[in-house]
Amino acid sequence: MELEELRKNIDSLDRQIFEILAKRMGIVSKIAQYKKENGVALKQPEREKILIKHNKKIAKGLGISEDFAESICKAIINESLKLEKTIEQ
Repeated sequence: MELEELRKNIDSLDRQIFEILAKRMGIVSKIAQYKKENGVALKQPEREKILIKHNKKIAKGLGISEDFAESICKAIINESLKLEKTIEQ
C-alpha cells in the first residue's frame, strides 16, 4: 500500500472520529437540558471517574495506551462541560 493511500485511510478514520464526537455532543446537549430542568449539577466527578476507568480498560484491550485513553477522555469531558455551561445559561 502506498503512503498516499495510507494517509487517505487515516483521513477517513479522522472524519469518522469527528462525526462520532459530533453525535456525542448532541447527546451532551440533551443531558445538559435535562440537568438544567431537574437541578442536577453539571460536573459529576464520580461519573467522570467511571467513564475514564471504563475507557482505559477498553483501550488496554485494544492495545492502546491507557494514558492516551485518559487524555482523550479528559479532553472530551472538558469540552462536554463547556457545552453544558452554555446551555445552562
